[in-house]
Amino acid sequence: MDEWVQRCLQQHGLLSASALQSVLHIQQTSAQTSSLLSLLLRTGAVAEQGAFVALAQSAGLPLINREVFRESFAESVQAAQAMGLSPTWCKDQRLAFLPNGESHWRVLLAGAPSPVARELLAQLRMRHGSVLEFALVATSDFLACHEQSAQAETQFGGSLDLQHLKELAEEGPVIELVNSVLSRAVSLRASDVHLEPAEKGFDVRLRVDGSMVELEHYTSIPYEAVVCRVKILSVMDIAERRLPQDGRLDARVNGINFDVRVSVIPTARGESVVLRLLRQERMPQSLLDLGMSDADAHLLERWLRLPNGLVLVTGPTGSGKSTTLYTTIDLLGRRTDKIVTVEDPVEYKLNGISQIQVNAEIGLDFAQALRSILRHDPDVILVGEIRDGTTAQIATQAALTGHLVLSTLHTNTAAGAVTRLLDMGVDSFLLADSLKGVMAQRLVRRLCPSCAAPQTPIPDAVSQRLHRAGVTQPKVMQAAGCPRCNQTGFLGRIGIYDLIAFDNALAAQIKPGITARDIEQAFHASQQSMAWADGWRKVGAGLTTVEEIIGNTTEVALA
Repeated sequence: MDEWVQRCLQQHGLLSASALQSVLHIQQTSAQTSSLLSLLLRTGAVAEQGAFVALAQSAGLPLINREVFRESFAESVQAAQAMGLSPTWCKDQRLAFLPNGESHWRVLLAGAPSPVARELLAQLRMRHGSVLEFALVATSDFLACHEQSAQAETQFGGSLDLQHLKELAEEGPVIELVNSVLSRAVSLRASDVHLEPAEKGFDVRLRVDGSMVELEHYTSIPYEAVVCRVKILSVMDIAERRLPQDGRLDARVNGINFDVRVSVIPTARGESVVLRLLRQERMPQSLLDLGMSDADAHLLERWLRLPNGLVLVTGPTGSGKSTTLYTTIDLLGRRTDKIVTVEDPVEYKLNGISQIQVNAEIGLDFAQALRSILRHDPDVILVGEIRDGTTAQIATQAALTGHLVLSTLHTNTAAGAVTRLLDMGVDSFLLADSLKGVMAQRLVRRLCPSCAAPQTPIPDAVSQRLHRAGVTQPKVMQAAGCPRCNQTGFLGRIGIYDLIAFDNALAAQIKPGITARDIEQAFHASQQSMAWADGWRKVGAGLTTVEEIIGNTTEVALA
């Protein structure tokens, strides 16, 4: 079909070679499944009316204008329903049917028929003996009639009847769209899928290697039906559209099992949906698998061998804190008798470990769960996150009474964990006695090994930092871009770490009024080290770029 469209438009002088090459490049590299005609019209490479006139003349088919189609639109809706097809599906497929006698149908095409549409038409001919007569209608005319119809009044933020909404959510086009989006997200290595309502239709965006990527803009399927489909799958209330909701679902996408966490929030234009894809089989087997250096891994393992104390992992949302903690307790599970966790949510299920799911609706918060855990005589306690003063107090006291407590905090630096806990009301002398180590971490994009290029010359400011980080023979690289990495220059992410061990001398510095800067200066002065040295060592090894380290840490821009 694409070849015929190309040949037809070129023969009529409507498609230049340069415009064709540009659109073919988009079709080949953008992971889209759109037909050539759809892309040509969407990008403005050809004028719509001229294109349809040329296609109609070449195929010997009549071209139906907007007024004629509008007059027969209601009849086409009834015909579709009589055939067991919803108007929404026909709109998505750019198809309309008009009865033209018994078992005779006039089929209006508003674009190149998809494989699904071609299969339907073949079945009508072969299985039902239908006679099909074809005609063309310009896409804009086709969609305009749909948007003006009673069926399309319910799109984009309107008030859909719940039963009708459920019916739409269970129809082929909506199911196919949701499945297709998830499949493409997994293929592009996305961690999150964002469904966002727009003025017309809705946008699908992905977070790939920490960056947002535009996937596609949809106008042919009701957005509320898509949201309803997601809510049904994740066991949410489809009638509730005023309040945020959270849910989850198990999905097998492209042969891989995922635990999908779903969040829905109301916005001015409608509900916004985020699906976080947690790959169940992708548990790192060691700290080195996380990208941790031998020295940092040995230090963290030393903390984990302590009989008691508080060990924290800090960083912003999405920096890999949970993955690090899961890896550590998986390692701990091989040597300890009793590990209990309290999490929100339980992201990975581990054998031999008692995991508690927080449930605020029944009063089971972190603090309440932590109190109960202490009565089970655990060796190690993992608190998914210290969010409030009560949880901080209980965790600190547990660390002082013979338990190793692991948890996370949302702070920008390792030293910032101290001031955060003091602000939560933890007594400085208790914190000084219990805190054994804090690890700050970030995820930075890893350079694509297929196209990374040497950066020459290396700026003096970069050379100085590499020297301070102990890099003697730097191999600084920069992003280039190739088909393997979708022209981004990056492929995957790698962790960078900044560990602070609180020995007696450093713990003595924990007093009321101390700042994170004071802690950092005291630690790095005694260790003769620099903050985020691990990140700079990864720059020197050619694994990531200077810009990634600057953009993801507290480093200031280089002159």
